[in-house]
Amino acid sequence: MLGKALLVYDLVSTVDIWNRSAVPGVIARPMALRGFGSRREGESLAISASGVEGTLLNGTMTPQLVEAAQALLASGELTTRMVETRISYDEGVAAGYLEGGSADVLLQPVAAIEGWAWDAFRAQTPIVIVAVVGASEMLGLDREGNVTGSMPSEAIETIAREEAQQLLDAGVPAHRLVAVGDTQLFVECFISVTRLLVVGGGIVAEAIADQARLLHWEPTILGDDLPAVEAQLDLMGAGDLLVLLTHNRDIDAPILSKALRGGVGYVGGLGSRRNQEGRRRRLQALELSDDEIARYRGPIGLDIGAANPAEVAVSVCAEGISVLRQRSAQPLTDSSAPINA
Repeated sequence: MLGKALLVYDLVSTVDIWNRSAVPGVIARPMALRGFGSRREGESLAISASGVEGTLLNGTMTPQLVEAAQALLASGELTTRMVETRISYDEGVAAGYLEGGSADVLLQPVAAIEGWAWDAFRAQTPIVIVAVVGASEMLGLDREGNVTGSMPSEAIETIAREEAQQLLDAGVPAHRLVAVGDTQLFVECFISVTRLLVVGGGIVAEAIADQARLLHWEPTILGDDLPAVEAQLDLMGAGDLLVLLTHNRDIDAPILSKALRGGVGYVGGLGSRRNQEGRRRRLQALELSDDEIARYRGPIGLDIGAANPAEVAVSVCAEGISVLRQRSAQPLTDSSAPINA
C-alpha cells in the first residue's frame, strides 16, 4: 500500500511529534527528475526510525531513500545531502510510469531545518528557502522582503537572494538548482495554494472550477458582487488566476483593473472579440498603462477547438498554467524546452 503524496505543510504535525519525542528525522524532496512524467510540485517525504510519512514518485524511491536517510542520521551530521536514486524500466511501469528513470533527491535532517522555516510551513506563509547542498546553511525570503538565515559568504548570499526573489515574484511552487562556483544551492518556493477566482456563474464556471480542483487549485465562483470580488482579489497575487465570465459592463473594467494593477498572475475574460475590444477601451478609460492592458487575456483560452464546457475549462486552465509558468504553450514536438517544467 503506497503512502499518500504529501506537501511539506502536511508533515509539520509529524515532525512536531518527532521533536517532542526526540526522534531524529530526515525530510526528502526531489531536485531533478530524468525519465519520469510530471509530479505535484513540492512533494515531500519524512523518514525516521519511527517510520515513513508520505511518498515520492509513487513510492518507487522509498527503499533507497530510507537507506540513505538512515546513513545520514547515523553520521550525526546536520548537513544537506543530494542523493541519486534509480529505478528500472520494469519498476517504473509497475508504479504507473511509462519508463524507469533517475532522480536527484535532497535530504535534510529535521534538526538542520531552522525554526523559522517550520514556522512558515506551519502558517503556510509563502516563502523561498535556499539550502546549501553538502552544508548546513539556509536562507529564507518571504513576500515582505524579510530575510532569515545566512549563506557561506556575502557573494553567495547575494546570488541566493536574487534567485529567491525571482521564484517569489513568479508566485508559483517551483524549484531550481543553482551553481555558484563549487557551491550548489537548492532554491525552492513554497506556496501552499493557487487561487482561481471565477466571476460569473453557469455551466462553464462550474467546469472551470472542476478542472481547477484536479490541478490542486482552490477555485471560488462569485456573481456580480463587486465588493465581494474585490475582497477576494485582495488575497490574490502573482501565482493566482482571475477568469471573468460576466458580461456586466458596470463591473468588468473595475474588476480587471484591480486584478491587473494588483499583480494577479493570470487575468482573462470570456467573450467575443467585439466584447474584448470594449473591455480594453474601458480599461484605457481607467488609465491603465499599455503594459497592464497587454497582460489581459481575451478571448480567453488556448485554440484547441474547445466545443463544450469541459473542453473550454481545459483550454482556459492550460493557458493559465502556461502564463504562470512563463511557457509558450506550443506543442512539445516543436519545442526544445524541458518537458517537465
